[in-house]
Amino acid sequence: MSLDPASIAPVVPAPSERTVTVSLCPWESHHKIDEVLAGYERQIIEAALAKANHVQAGAARLLGITRYSLGRRFRRLKMDEAVRDAIAARSS
Repeated sequence: MSLDPASIAPVVPAPSERTVTVSLCPWESHHKIDEVLAGYERQIIEAALAKANHVQAGAARLLGITRYSLGRRFRRLKMDEAVRDAIAARSS
């Protein structure tokens, strides 16, 4: 099972639709490239989680990474709490 690029189209626009947003350009704003990339990574992970019904193992499989690697990304991107909340909401 892999993540179909079409399923994250709202997150990652097609090449013809891509535009440079001034507020996201590190050289024209206070944003650093690492912050911009982390934002994109968060969106991709959130899309994979949604597609996998917030099952972390399923999301990791869709992204082509291990569950352990996904967990490290959660911690690095400070997504742990949001993921726990989503999982708790799903099970209640």
